[in-house]
Amino acid sequence: MIKSAPTMLQSIPPPTTFSVQAQAPPTSLLQAQLSAASLAPLLQNPPQPLLPQPPTKEIRYHRPEETHKGRTVPAHVETVVLFLPDVWHCLPTRSEWDVLSRRLQEQLAEKLSAERKEADGEQALNR
Repeated sequence: MIKSAPTMLQSIPPPTTFSVQAQAPPTSLLQAQLSAASLAPLLQNPPQPLLPQPPTKEIRYHRPEETHKGRTVPAHVETVVLFLPDVWHCLPTRSEWDVLSRRLQEQLAEKLSAERKEADGEQALNR
């Protein structure tokens, strides 16, 4: 069943700059000054990321026109972004690694001794 098109279409308002919600125009000069004063710092200083961003590299290449699933895809430039994090900051220092490996060896030794005691107790019950 084909539905008829709506008689009246609503237009989509254009997005506002800096993701600030559009407000009704101020009714007084004082409201206009307060509104401008509250937006001024946002417009002058864009927000900074909380964490440093990893360096990136972009690779751009030309994709020729192609047909995909019966649809023609026009020629366009495709961009691949590679993130290159600094993995050296993810690794523990030598002293931290020594502590971690020693703790792991101790935990494994405790588990092994508990399993041996349990196995010895079962063997004693089976005799």
